[in-house]
Amino acid sequence: MPEPIRKIADSRAAAALLTKILPIEDDLLRAVRERPDGEALRQWAEGIELIQRKLAALLEAEGVEVIPADGGTFDPALHEAVTHEASADHREGQIIEVIQPGYRLGERVLRPARVRVAK
Repeated sequence: MPEPIRKIADSRAAAALLTKILPIEDDLLRAVRERPDGEALRQWAEGIELIQRKLAALLEAEGVEVIPADGGTFDPALHEAVTHEASADHREGQIIEVIQPGYRLGERVLRPARVRVAK
């Protein structure tokens, strides 16, 4: 197989695999955000955080980047608007909140960021 075709095939395979890993990252981020209080659960929470950091490092090492979104301007090529809401604190088209992070591999969007947008 010629080298350019192999690179394209490898890139598509990597993107497909990494797209499957992203829900795991979401679950871990959610678990870290909602960890319970209490000393008895401290080690569990630390373990969850360690797993999340390892997965984030793996994604980064593979070239996966988080799509910038929080407070930025909505871009339909990078973001998926979950809601459009009136907001006195934000300009029209500004992202109010990131509901779910988006990711890209190079110029390829693996998953757009799901966001709330000011109207």
